[in-house]
Amino acid sequence: MSIIYDLYKKIGKEPCPPGTIRVERCALNLNPNSEDIVTSNVFGLLKLLHPKLWLERILTHVYGERSFASLPYDQFSIEFWKTFRPPLITAYRTWISEVDIVIQLLHFILMVETKYRSTIQKENPRKGTRDQVIRYLDLLAYHYYSCNFKDVYFLLVTNDSNEPQLLTNYRDPKEIEPGLSKIRPHVDYKSISTALAHNLGWISWKAVLQILEEMRSTVNLHFSEEKIIEQLILYLKFKFRKV
Repeated sequence: MSIIYDLYKKIGKEPCPPGTIRVERCALNLNPNSEDIVTSNVFGLLKLLHPKLWLERILTHVYGERSFASLPYDQFSIEFWKTFRPPLITAYRTWISEVDIVIQLLHFILMVETKYRSTIQKENPRKGTRDQVIRYLDLLAYHYYSCNFKDVYFLLVTNDSNEPQLLTNYRDPKEIEPGLSKIRPHVDYKSISTALAHNLGWISWKAVLQILEEMRSTVNLHFSEEKIIEQLILYLKFKFRKV
């Protein structure tokens, strides 16, 4: 059992009773295929390393030509399964959202959604729910709109070999703006949509593995850093054999 999972996971922590057929609200988070366990094991170990060692490499891999060298890595914080209340007014029936990971470096915000065997949740009009991407972008706009939006990012981590189409659709700001809860007057939601579309990112778990392998072979690591990265590499290779 992951220490991070035990300490910080709140929603859906209790497993189904033995022999129960899974239903909508019956969690199986203790199953070895659970993405919560993968998330806590991988990022729980990464949390022990200085973020400049790994976070800068992930951001550079995802966002290409941008430089993240000057971020205040010494002011790093990470929250697992952070809960967000929805906007006060919404056209959709919604509830408290639990985001897998929120990383903050002073004014820099990175919201991370991870998937292991499951896919990103799509819109379900019958249940009155939106897809997971626009729901999280709406939360970013609502809770962090006063920040400089060039520093607010959303990152999706999946097993796919290519970026999921649902995420790609939102690289067009015109797809984001209609989904934002425009409840604050004098807020330029068009500019927010443009910034959010520019700051969407995707990375595969295999790419994370490759980054760790490159770190092990090219960076002069301390003993403890080397051992943590070594365990992460072994763990990710083990999980991928099961996918």
